[in-house]
Amino acid sequence: MTGMMNDWMSEGPPMTILVVDDEEPVRTFVSTVFRRDGYQVLSADSALRALELWRENRETVDLVVTDFHLGRPTAGALIDAIRAESGICPFLVLTGAMSEEERAAVGPKVVGILHKPVRHAELLAAARRVLFGVVSRE
Repeated sequence: MTGMMNDWMSEGPPMTILVVDDEEPVRTFVSTVFRRDGYQVLSADSALRALELWRENRETVDLVVTDFHLGRPTAGALIDAIRAESGICPFLVLTGAMSEEERAAVGPKVVGILHKPVRHAELLAAARRVLFGVVSRE
């Protein structure tokens, strides 16, 4: 599958993933996994910084991968803000724990929820499922 991914990605500019996590080791791990697979990566340590980066790069961000428990503003607020401005940007949520109420609130807004600790292969597989389904911006 990696060969197919790299062949497909070589036909145009690399896809861009915005990684949001307030824990530096997690943010670094996730960013590194994606960079090593050929993606362009933007990273943010808060929802506010993520929203700034998204606004600066909205034409190129193909996927947002965010921790659920970011503090204030929340990941839910980040998702709502980007959805209000874009409507089409897909989100994957990473979480160590999530209540049924939280899952019910965020579930319909995201394309997937991955539980920490997330494995390298699981993270890439989830991103590939999302990105191969995203319509190209031509």
